[in-house]
Amino acid sequence: MVVPFGISVGDFIAVGKLALEIATALSDCRGAAADYKGLIDLLKSLEISLNSITNFLSSSSLGETSNVDQAFMNGVLFHAGRCHTLLSQFKLDSRKYTERLINGQGNKAQKTFRKLKWSLYSTEDARKLQQRLSLHLEAFDRYLLAVNIQLGAQSSHQEAQSTQRLQGQIGHFSSTLTEIVQIVQTIQLNMPKCLGYPWEADVASSHVYLQDVLGRSTILPAVLCRTFNTFHDTLKIMFSDHPGFKEVVRGDFEIIDETIGLPIFLGRALPTILGRGIASAREQDSLTREWVKPGSRLSMSIVNTVLVRQRSTPMDSSSDFFQTDEECPNCGRFQTVGRRLNKW
Repeated sequence: MVVPFGISVGDFIAVGKLALEIATALSDCRGAAADYKGLIDLLKSLEISLNSITNFLSSSSLGETSNVDQAFMNGVLFHAGRCHTLLSQFKLDSRKYTERLINGQGNKAQKTFRKLKWSLYSTEDARKLQQRLSLHLEAFDRYLLAVNIQLGAQSSHQEAQSTQRLQGQIGHFSSTLTEIVQIVQTIQLNMPKCLGYPWEADVASSHVYLQDVLGRSTILPAVLCRTFNTFHDTLKIMFSDHPGFKEVVRGDFEIIDETIGLPIFLGRALPTILGRGIASAREQDSLTREWVKPGSRLSMSIVNTVLVRQRSTPMDSSSDFFQTDEECPNCGRFQTVGRRLNKW
């Protein structure tokens, strides 16, 4: 893989291998490996740092490596090149030193070669190499730290931008969701009217409020109060299994619109407000359509008709009957059956 800085990953790998090769050779110098321990450890650390650089370049995409400051990468490349030069020179010098050691003194030197294997490398050269490489290793660590910090800052910036984009998308989604809710609510409001139930469609077709003789407050659709028969059937359902059911079935009740103070449903035994006697069903419906408006507040009372016998003379047993209504003295609404006796 060729990275965009003019050097390949293979170059870093070559420097790392060279460092590991020299460290292994120094470790094999029996009897004097302890003298090279510092250099050996440094070479291994150098090899680890170079591997870290290699892994970074290999695993990063072109866009990520391009985001790294060019000055940082130039510094890494410079120190990698210097390390490669120092290691190559040290290896070359050690080879010359070994050849002089073997070729000098004839057979005596060759016989003692194995015993003097630890002397293949000059101790002074090893010390100088360790001193110089330590500077480059420190530089590697600083540059790697700077690169990581820079990438971390860029990553944080990208995350912040992503968060802002996400917040914008959420805000747009919220606005869209609000619009959807408004559309659904509008459809819900109009749906009853589309289905033929206009009492929940608009204000003009709102409910009618009824206070019945049992003290219950009931909200009725206005459409159930537009004709007497429909309203009467509704009351039968409301009073089934409740006191007053018989009176409701007989029609012995009246409904007063409290907003206008006039009766709009007249019980079967009551004269109509038109003064024409007991109202027919058609007349009741006409009154209902005239008086019941959406939003009206209605009150209900029960009316009982009492037949009272009236004698024409004290000794005459014949009697006439007439109608009278008595109101409950307790509640003023529930009218009960009573009698009125003639005085003799």
